[in-house]
Amino acid sequence: MTLTLTASRNPLNCNSSTEDTITLNFIEKPTVDAGPSIVSLCEGALAPSSYVTNQATAIDYSTLTWSSHGTGTWSTANPNNLLETYTPSAADYDTGFVILTLEANSNAPLYRFGNRYDST
Repeated sequence: MTLTLTASRNPLNCNSSTEDTITLNFIEKPTVDAGPSIVSLCEGALAPSSYVTNQATAIDYSTLTWSSHGTGTWSTANPNNLLETYTPSAADYDTGFVILTLEANSNAPLYRFGNRYDST
């Protein structure tokens, strides 16, 4: 979109005016989905004890960041990929749940959008 601003003197008898143009570019905001709202994990070696974020999706973003309200560990030191793995701690199992949050930064200008995933 192009906007043009024209300023002229009043009265118009001075025959002077000036004009300037600015172009606006509209950028889609990021859309994120952290995956299923609730997933059950069982503590112990015979059952899945980690959560892989393979159902998470994101579009129109520049960067991603996973965070946790639990005390477990991520598969990488800075979980900023769509596909990450979270391993709950003993304290997470004692609490009974953990909240994982996926945040996306827009391409430009910088806006942040998020989506949560709760594990029970």
